[in-house]
Amino acid sequence: MESALRLASRTGMCAYDAYFLDCALRRAAPLLTLDHALCVAAEKVGLHVLEI
Repeated sequence: MESALRLASRTGMCAYDAYFLDCALRRAAPLLTLDHALCVAAEKVGLHVLEI
């Protein structure tokens, strides 16, 4: 939870969305999302995004 809160602060996302970023980072997995703002935040932290 602590790392998700740091990501929320870093990206300006809510903690709920930052949790998804944190999970993808921890698993070295791409993020699949319909949310453009989440896509932008994911790219900001270096995640590969599969936007549909």
